Amino acid sequence: MKPIIIVMLCVQALFVLVAIFSVLKKPNSARSRPIWSSLAIGLILAAATSFDIADKHRGADGSELLEYGSGVMLGMAILSLLVLLRQRLGTDSAR
Repeated sequence: MKPIIIVMLCVQALFVLVAIFSVLKKPNSARSRPIWSSLAIGLILAAATSFDIADKHRGADGSELLEYGSGVMLGMAILSLLVLLRQRLGTDSAR
């Protein structure tokens, strides 16, 4: 497996852990800004980079897993944007 694919798989795993931690963590009233917009931007950039690396190294070991992970991260980015939209519109009761 190429080193760039291994590094990007590690980055994907870290982003998944950050997303899980962000969803399961209790809201803190001291922090006024939500982290959802920053998380969405990071997930979109990582998903685009992952897909680009998987596309350029097609057929290499791990490239299919990298391509699948980019779709999952893009879905998580859409989820975080929807949560941000729900919070901004005021329909979130746990603000």
